[in-house]
Amino acid sequence: MHGRFPSQPNRMLPARGTDATGLPVFSSIMSFSLREARRIALAAQGFGRPHPVSPTVRHLRSTADRLNLFQLDSVNVLTRAHYLPAFARLGGYDRALLEGDAWGPKRQRRMFEYWAHEALLLPLDLHPLLRWRMARGERGEIGYRSWRRAEADATPMVQRSPITR
Repeated sequence: MHGRFPSQPNRMLPARGTDATGLPVFSSIMSFSLREARRIALAAQGFGRPHPVSPTVRHLRSTADRLNLFQLDSVNVLTRAHYLPAFARLGGYDRALLEGDAWGPKRQRRMFEYWAHEALLLPLDLHPLLRWRMARGERGEIGYRSWRRAEADATPMVQRSPITR
C-alpha cells in the first residue's frame, strides 16, 4: 500500500485551518469503500507490511508502540496469547525479546503487567497514568477484593430469598 489510501494516494482533503491545539480542521467528510476502510484499518494495526527477515528488538518495540498493549492469556492451544500479535506482524521472532521488555531486569523493562478489564502488558510510560486505579485497587475499592465484599454483603439477602429456600 502506497500513499495515504490504497487506491487514491492523493485523496487527502485540504484543511480549512487548525483548531486550538494546532490540528488541521477539514471542511468535508471523506468517504471510503468497505474494501478501502478494511485496508486502512489493517494497515493501522501493522498488517500489510512484509515480515523482516530477522526481527530485532527494534521491530518488536515498534510493534508494541503501534499496538499499545499485548493481552495476556495463559491459554496456550497454539502459544500464549501475548506472543501472537508480534508474530502476526513480524513472523518468527525471539520471544525472549518480548519477555525481556516485560519481565527482564527492571532498568531494561519497557512494559508492565496490569489488570484493566483483562490482564495486559502495557507501555511503561502509562504506569503513572494508571496509579489512581492501582491505588483504588490497593484500597479494595475496585477489583477482586471489592467483588468479594459485594458478594459477602449480598449473601444474607440471597439466603432469605424465597427462590433459594
